[in-house]
Amino acid sequence: MPRGYNAMSSRITALGVALFLAMLTTSFSTHAGELIMVEQENCHWCDKWDEEVGTTYNSTPVGRIAPLRRVDIGNPSPVDLAHINLGRATPVFILMEDGAEIGRVRGYPGRDTFWMLLQEQLTKLPSLKQQGAPPELKKTRYSSSRNNSLCVRPLYDVR
Repeated sequence: MPRGYNAMSSRITALGVALFLAMLTTSFSTHAGELIMVEQENCHWCDKWDEEVGTTYNSTPVGRIAPLRRVDIGNPSPVDLAHINLGRATPVFILMEDGAEIGRVRGYPGRDTFWMLLQEQLTKLPSLKQQGAPPELKKTRYSSSRNNSLCVRPLYDVR
């Protein structure tokens, strides 16, 4: 073997491992979907969501996977959402990927239940199914901060 071959081989291997790890760690940093929040002015439940969830949503792992986009129901529907029924009641949270609706949560059932329902919807994202869900989405228990009991799926209209 030529002199210096082992050192060069080690550097190439280290570079390859570094590139692989960089690709792996950034695979979930780009968003897989988008969460559309349909809202309107003077909506009590929209304000409640803003107060309890909205201030931190985009900085959470879920917010990085599906960034929030707000749509005011009082304005004309955006062109890229013309094929989606936004409904008439607010708030409505529509999970989208590549222009297709993946699921929705109608109304705001409270912080803990909202996160549970949204995480359930995120497991349906085709791009996450291909990559495997990030560890922070693999929770199976959702505890309520009020009484430390398990949240039960409510009878809300969830697709």
